[in-house]
Amino acid sequence: MILDAELRKRMGEKGLELVKERFTVEGNFEVMRREVERMLNAEF
Repeated sequence: MILDAELRKRMGEKGLELVKERFTVEGNFEVMRREVERMLNAEF
């Protein structure tokens, strides 16, 4: 990788994309929404 700037760039972009998908509110909104709905609908 040290000799391939284009490879470093692509890997960095893919890494950022992965972080945005898995670790941001925007990327996880649907998961959180479903969980809140599930909790609100749960019988105690």
